[in-house]
Amino acid sequence: MAELDKLKQKFVAGAVVGNIAVAGIALGDRIISVIGFGLTEGVPNTFSGIVDLTAEFKVTAAGIINNAGGTSSAAKILFVQWEAKAGGRVSTTGGRSSY
Repeated sequence: MAELDKLKQKFVAGAVVGNIAVAGIALGDRIISVIGFGLTEGVPNTFSGIVDLTAEFKVTAAGIINNAGGTSSAAKILFVQWEAKAGGRVSTTGGRSSY
């Protein structure tokens, strides 16, 4: 199970297929999920769809994830979760934190 201080997450703007900047992600980090949220502007703004894009993405460079040959996320906001390769000592084993 991922250690708490290794679990990272960011909201980023989607883009056409290819590179997407995610500050803080590094080569060797493991992507846990990439979820796309479509938005429809209006009063009020609403979600127009949620899609799991996790299988399409890989970390290809520091600060970059890529889904070459995948689905365009240009009209979406992406929620990216990953496990950092380096971390500390806080564990979620047994549902309790330990130091």
